[in-house]
Amino acid sequence: MDNALLIMVTLALAVGIILVFLFRRRTSEHIEIIHHTNALQQQINTLLEEVAELKSDKKQLLSFVNHDIKSPFNRLYALVKLFKLESEGLNETQLDYLDRLEFSTTSGLMLIRNLMDLRTIEGNDISVVNEEVDITQLISKTIRTFEASLHRKKISVVPSASSRKILVNSDARWVQRIFENLFINAIKYTPKEGSISINIQEKEMNCIISIADNGPGINENEREQLFQKFQVLSSVPSGDESSTGLGLYNAATIAKAINGSINFKPNLPTGAVFEFCVPM
Repeated sequence: MDNALLIMVTLALAVGIILVFLFRRRTSEHIEIIHHTNALQQQINTLLEEVAELKSDKKQLLSFVNHDIKSPFNRLYALVKLFKLESEGLNETQLDYLDRLEFSTTSGLMLIRNLMDLRTIEGNDISVVNEEVDITQLISKTIRTFEASLHRKKISVVPSASSRKILVNSDARWVQRIFENLFINAIKYTPKEGSISINIQEKEMNCIISIADNGPGINENEREQLFQKFQVLSSVPSGDESSTGLGLYNAATIAKAINGSINFKPNLPTGAVFEFCVPM
């Protein structure tokens, strides 16, 4: 009995010593983990502060672009239009200069608008106000807006056979922006003396606007990247226009926000067709 008791006491002491050892080791490890966690948290806080600062700088830069750069472009665009209204007496070279100036101003304004739209998209701030939108009138207005770009490349536009008023219940501003991006994309890749066809059809309570060009089209292995942000594909604009990879991304994202969609299909034998579907 005494031996058994001695063995039990010895075992208890041994277990106690082991527990103390393990506790001290765990405590040491725990303290070390706490130190590492605190250091990591400080690094995270620093990074969050830097990100917040970058976001603030980006917001200020875009605000500067929107107000201080957009305004001179708008004034220049208005002046060019005024000169064109009073263009009697100007020779062909001078008229060509006016077309080039209008093209450059329009391109600059489109870039600014796309940057502003991107800010709206990234801020989850796409507000939609539905109203009655005349699609036929909207398309005619857009074609007139980009007439200098069309004239510069001698591109003809084949409008929809239907000239009757087609109305949809949607946000006029966003429908306009989507169509503008799709139309300027068609102009960009249509070759000189090429053509762009615009077709409007009503199908199952939807209005489908098709914009077809006879440019190089989209390589099959690049079609999945078509609507990705800042994605510049291998197709080269036919008139040295720039490409930011924002137009189609913005258009597709905004179309989804207004319960619409944009689809692509090849325009055989060559070219691309973009279909903008918007609920009526």
